[in-house]
Amino acid sequence: MPTARVEVPKPHGMHPSAVALVKHFEGLYLTAYRCPAGVPTIGYGHTAGVEMGDSVSQADAEIMLSRDLTEAAAQVDKLVKVPLTPEQRGALASFVFNLGAGSLKGSTLLKKLNRRDYEGAAREFGKWIYATVDGVKKALPGLVARRDAEAAMFRGEDWRTALKEQPMPQRVQASAVAKPLVSSGTLKTAMTGLAGAGGVVGLGSDVVGLGEVVQQVQEVKELRDVLSGLLPGNVTMAVVVFLLVAAMGGMAWHRIRMAREGV
Repeated sequence: MPTARVEVPKPHGMHPSAVALVKHFEGLYLTAYRCPAGVPTIGYGHTAGVEMGDSVSQADAEIMLSRDLTEAAAQVDKLVKVPLTPEQRGALASFVFNLGAGSLKGSTLLKKLNRRDYEGAAREFGKWIYATVDGVKKALPGLVARRDAEAAMFRGEDWRTALKEQPMPQRVQASAVAKPLVSSGTLKTAMTGLAGAGGVVGLGSDVVGLGEVVQQVQEVKELRDVLSGLLPGNVTMAVVVFLLVAAMGGMAWHRIRMAREGV
């Protein structure tokens, strides 16, 4: 029986930091949700042909992202008539990925850029922070943070240093739909290992159930959210996994000590 082939996307040619920026602000969602504008969205901010109820694998999401970034970068190359650094191209591709090529095409940002007013163009990013939500045009904190990050990258700075507060993926009612997944899968792997074959970690006649593990995860989630704005994703996950394992180890030691003392 022939093996199904996975189509390999074309290289998007974007600066790695720009890819990280897009992933950071879009988040990874394997089931469709509605963005603030009401558009069905899935994966890393993919919207083309998406319907509510759709689901994808993480591999599918990566392929869609690569295609979308390739298209966004191509639009930047088409519209910009002056030389760009890889960081400037990446920041503009993120802008197009989020707002569409039409927004860049008719923008003062592009006009200033094509006049070689690079700093003037960088200042224009901050004007694109509004979205229509329930018929009302309003500034979204996620868009404010994203434009600040893009402007910083455009200037050649580390975009993470521009984050004044923890940004969120640009979506609404996050608790009512599927939650974002950790792209590295590290935490999921750690949970699977802790669960074991029977769903518990045995401690003599006593056990640590999955409910307690989940509680520990929830308690460190807030710390993960804070750290993700300050540290690279892989470092953040390493810290979270370490804290989770340490918490479970402490719980296990406490139960063993109580058992020895006959409590």
